[in-house]
Amino acid sequence: MDNITETENREVIALLEPFKEKITSANAWDAFVKEHDEKLPSARVLIYKFGSWNNVKKELGIKNKREKYSEPYSKEELKEIALKHKGHMLSKRIWDEYATLHDLPSAQTFINAFEKWSEIKGFVGIQTELKKPSTYTKGQLKEILKKHGKNYESRYQWDVYAKENKLPKYQTLRKHFTYDEILKIVKKPKSLKGTLVTKEDLIEVALEHKDVFFTSMAKWDVYAEEKKLPKSNTFHKKFGTWKKAKIAVTKAQLTK
Repeated sequence: MDNITETENREVIALLEPFKEKITSANAWDAFVKEHDEKLPSARVLIYKFGSWNNVKKELGIKNKREKYSEPYSKEELKEIALKHKGHMLSKRIWDEYATLHDLPSAQTFINAFEKWSEIKGFVGIQTELKKPSTYTKGQLKEILKKHGKNYESRYQWDVYAKENKLPKYQTLRKHFTYDEILKIVKKPKSLKGTLVTKEDLIEVALEHKDVFFTSMAKWDVYAEEKKLPKSNTFHKKFGTWKKAKIAVTKAQLTK
């Protein structure tokens, strides 16, 4: 972690310090923010910045109920929790998102007790389905993009067009091509007089180069100049501030 990120994290912790007693579950925090001060970072933004909701609480010195008494969950307790909330145990990712919001044990806690995630899914009666292989080859997708490229404007617009014309969704395209590669195939310029067409385009660029985007404006501008990408002032114009742009990109990443 570089010094800039450490400084930012310390600033966030200082911002949250007066509201420690409100940081219980992620849901409770979001309700508090919505009602009292929407300028405070949401639970999702905090989870992205610190890695998990538990890490947020640890940074603030807040102990979970279990940690206060050093009591691990018993296997029987985990079974009861799993049965009660089985509709959210389709995958580890889905469960962890749900568990974070409701202060429940993580997927790893279940794995530690049952050895495999599939074991707990089997216990609650969820069948593990094999993922269907893609019906499109990379070559076929490239031909589709070439043929329909004039109809590509943004990821969201493409999904509407794809649904109407029974074509592969944007997510399928991204499994085989980077954002820049898609733009090249459809012959769509990255920018128009230095400003990308939509916020969605800017978000895709940021996600494509997120390792640099989440550092600082100065580092991003140097990198953007080298890679011929939109600079920080372009994000500023579209989103209002650099911070709002980073929050929008963070939210987009969390929903992918």
